[in-house]
Amino acid sequence: MTTGVFASGLTSIALLVLTRCDGSAEPPDTPWWNDGSGGAQAVPLLESLDIEELSCGPERVEAMSCRFLDDGIMINVTYSPGQPVAEPYLMTVQFSGFIRGSGLTPTAGSVRLMPGCFGAVSTTGAPEPCELELQGIQRGEPEERSTGSGGATSVVVEVGSLVRVRVSCPDGLYYPGTDDVNPFVRHIIPNEFALEAQDCVVVE
Repeated sequence: MTTGVFASGLTSIALLVLTRCDGSAEPPDTPWWNDGSGGAQAVPLLESLDIEELSCGPERVEAMSCRFLDDGIMINVTYSPGQPVAEPYLMTVQFSGFIRGSGLTPTAGSVRLMPGCFGAVSTTGAPEPCELELQGIQRGEPEERSTGSGGATSVVVEVGSLVRVRVSCPDGLYYPGTDDVNPFVRHIIPNEFALEAQDCVVVE
């Protein structure tokens, strides 16, 4: 009887050791923006953007930068156009407020494609606007940085800051039209993605 109990105990220890070694008992790594208080829906970062109605071809994302505004956050997405342009912006997303985990429509934010092949379209005034969600925000330490060769102009950057916004636009972006142009919709591919940037510039 004693031998059976001893063998059973050894089996239990062996199983425990194996479980710890293969990592199955350890919780998976969670991203910096998911602390359980909101914004936990995992969507991939935007890598390229295409338009269903146009044949320009997808544009690959070059970089993402962020700004802290008085009333919220702005993320600019840049790309590398075939022909050089002064400001190669592909998309700009503005989220009003600093509250994580709450979905907002462009009554409190906006999604805009910049002029170029894709045209200047926005969710502002759209019948079915996109949903925006601030999934994560981490503030940093303010640091003044020179933007000119002679140090004449400068900006304040929050070093170490991070922001992540989820964008969901299943019904596309909208152009309200003018006297000469009828309203139209541009369906973006993908229609749901995340934007993430760091070291945000502080706009006063």
